[in-house]
Amino acid sequence: WGNHEGSLLLWLLVLSIFLLIFTITSKNLSNKYRILTLFFQEIIIAGFLLFILFTSNPFMSLFPIPNEGTGLNPILQDPALAIHPPILYLGYVGTSIIFSSSLAALISGSVNKTWAKHIKNWVLVSWIFLSIGILLGSIWAYYELGWGGFWFWDPVENVSLMPWFCLTALFHTILILEKREMFHSWAVILSITTFSLSMSGTFLVRSGILNSIHTFANDPSRGVFILCFLFILITLSIFIYFFYQNKIKNNFTKTYIVSKETAVLVNNLFMMFFLSVVLIGTVYPIFLEVVNNDKISVGPPFYHKLIVPFLIPFLIFMAIGPNLNWIKHKINKINKVLSTTPNDLSANTEPSSVLQKMSSRTLSLPFATLALVLLASIFLFKHQRNFSISQSIFFGIAAGFGYKLISDLFYLGFRSFDLNINLGIYIPPTIALCFSVFFFLRLSKP
Repeated sequence: WGNHEGSLLLWLLVLSIFLLIFTITSKNLSNKYRILTLFFQEIIIAGFLLFILFTSNPFMSLFPIPNEGTGLNPILQDPALAIHPPILYLGYVGTSIIFSSSLAALISGSVNKTWAKHIKNWVLVSWIFLSIGILLGSIWAYYELGWGGFWFWDPVENVSLMPWFCLTALFHTILILEKREMFHSWAVILSITTFSLSMSGTFLVRSGILNSIHTFANDPSRGVFILCFLFILITLSIFIYFFYQNKIKNNFTKTYIVSKETAVLVNNLFMMFFLSVVLIGTVYPIFLEVVNNDKISVGPPFYHKLIVPFLIPFLIFMAIGPNLNWIKHKINKINKVLSTTPNDLSANTEPSSVLQKMSSRTLSLPFATLALVLLASIFLFKHQRNFSISQSIFFGIAAGFGYKLISDLFYLGFRSFDLNINLGIYIPPTIALCFSVFFFLRLSKP
């Protein structure tokens, strides 16, 4: 897979293997659903097979036979080539199963919790492989290209990030569909969008339309073929959705604003905003060049100015959302638990039940506040030590998760030794705040 033709052959191989795995693991589902999934997946496989045969045949013979090949591109002569592309392809190709499965479920009228339970594993596996592939690519670019950071908002980097946003939103949506029989249309549309973005990435990389370090194929005929194939798939999926959306059985279940379902909806809206920003920044230069022949490049400042301000409220919702209850969360429960004293523990309630309520989940608001404090400290560290903004955001998020982990460990420790839980709740925020003040004073020195 060091060249264009071989990488497409690998893509076709992974498509076939995933189809085999799906066939084996879906024996308990309806035959109509399985046959339709196989049908749509075979359409994708046939499209890639024709693409390989007519435009990118890896078995084409050369004449006259050269004495020695040209060898790999010098940038690709790295051990990371052995693991980065295959893992990334596993993430991309996994979205094809999700795409075919969602269309099959839509036609057969089985967009329900059973389908969600089955497809959830495919979404998770695809998300994991795509995340690992993006991470490995970032590390490779860091020491190979000398960008001075792990992320440079290169167009092809963005192309891999866009389906990741969709997969993240889809996984949360599938969980809601499985638990509460909600967000049916969200699940189908996100499934279609995820694979469409993956195919768009293939088009942008293989057509040579983008000027990127990742573009190793510059044959316009290949780009036209992929663009036509992508147009057919998207048009087919849109028609199927509009013709069969009435088969979606929407159970209008009552829910509330302060609930886990609403938190997932807010998460999806944030993800769609981030996706829109990255999509516009990646595609806008192409459209501008087509319209008036002006060549521009959209760099990191564009993404930082639009994404970073929304990242802070996103972190707040990310801290609060997982700690909410299904259907409805009563905020006064948290106040009641926080006001519980040791005398109340011994006089009125069972210790085990109160300890259950006093879990670190009640720390969602302090966690969000401390995450912002730590994030501000990291940004100051960036200002003093010339960190990139992407590195600052990464360390800020890592600090927030670290604080949450410390809170959980303190809670478990205090619960195990039957110590004062009220004291245990305030120790982690105090420690984190002290560290934040220490870093602020230390790094603000000239």
